[in-house]
Amino acid sequence: MSILAGLNNEAYHANRTHLSSSMLKLLLKDTPEFNKQWNLKQFPVEAENPNFTLGSYIHALCLEPDVVDSQYAIWNGPRKAGTAFQEFKAANSDKKIISAPQQDMAMQLKAALFSDVVAPMLISGGHAEFNLVGDICGVPVKARTDYINLEKGYIVDIKTTSTDPDNDSFDLSAADYKYDLSAALYCQIAEQVYMRDFDFYFIILYKKHGVCRVRKASEGMLRCGKRLVYQSLRLFKACQATNNWVLQSPPEIATIDYDVEEL
Repeated sequence: MSILAGLNNEAYHANRTHLSSSMLKLLLKDTPEFNKQWNLKQFPVEAENPNFTLGSYIHALCLEPDVVDSQYAIWNGPRKAGTAFQEFKAANSDKKIISAPQQDMAMQLKAALFSDVVAPMLISGGHAEFNLVGDICGVPVKARTDYINLEKGYIVDIKTTSTDPDNDSFDLSAADYKYDLSAALYCQIAEQVYMRDFDFYFIILYKKHGVCRVRKASEGMLRCGKRLVYQSLRLFKACQATNNWVLQSPPEIATIDYDVEEL
């Protein structure tokens, strides 16, 4: 099995030969930008995003508590600015900086997750931060699951959100961020590697309310996501064949039509 598979975090993120769900989404959104990153290797300089930092911290607290102290440092000052903060940041240059309010929120959300009836059971008996590698229609693809249970056949994705804890808000977020594409891709690769069906669950942590909800990806959601996977791969192969990276994305396929269109 490829070095990308399993628990190798460094190899996964350094890899530039396999397409991830985020790259497939970028391809559907902006083919010239995809070309810059994929073919021209011009990766954008990412500014620190407090939401992403908080999200990764919550993931570590819930899934990999043994790595928290080595990867994160808690800043107890009033704000992330000033001489004292810069000195603290320099002294912890190999770590992500979490403010005290962020830590409080993260601990509240961790407590909400482990107080839930279902969520703790979903992140037991399997592997956290587990890589999957596959090939769909001749295109190398990869996925880094938050959690996977190989024995029981399911994948878990932990989401943190500022929306309200209701199904409509989650559905809107799922559509905006193409959660269906990610869920379908992850399941496709896992099913290809392990030759069995996989379910997909979302553990949703609501930052404003400090509550946890669990939702299972429906068959319809996975079918719609699978169509987006094929749509993005079809576009990738068309651009690659012509070396024309300003092609428009194929029209969106109506979600009421659930037949998967093969390449």
